[in-house]
Amino acid sequence: MHKEMEESRNLKIELGIQSVKVREFLNKPDTSPSEGELKISYNFSLTVEAARDVLIITVGVFYWKESPDNRLFSLTVDNTFLVKDLASFQKGISYEIPDSIIHTLLSISISHTRGLLAHYSSGTPFESFLLPIIPMDDLVKNLVW
Repeated sequence: MHKEMEESRNLKIELGIQSVKVREFLNKPDTSPSEGELKISYNFSLTVEAARDVLIITVGVFYWKESPDNRLFSLTVDNTFLVKDLASFQKGISYEIPDSIIHTLLSISISHTRGLLAHYSSGTPFESFLLPIIPMDDLVKNLVW
């Protein structure tokens, strides 16, 4: 699946989804959490492999109680995207990828993770605990890669 996006600089960028893989899955099946005691946290990381034109967004979702170290259910997903000419975004030792591209890829990554979360939690005590809607604009603005 390829998609061209036009940036404000009139730059055309070709994007594609290469793969979606579950990196880590944890389910403590002997646990029956109640809604009031269960907490959710998530994290995001970005890996750039410019030589392969690959950008990987990893999304981790963690359900816990009492402390984040007491995970009851978690899922970490690697979302790998092909970004043609990714090296053109390199500025020194970092990359300046437009927010609109990050917004799109992050939104796709969260959607993949949400779907896999529904699949992996089906039939478990965690199936009714959904990943909340995350405002992309706020998320992209506050992310530090």
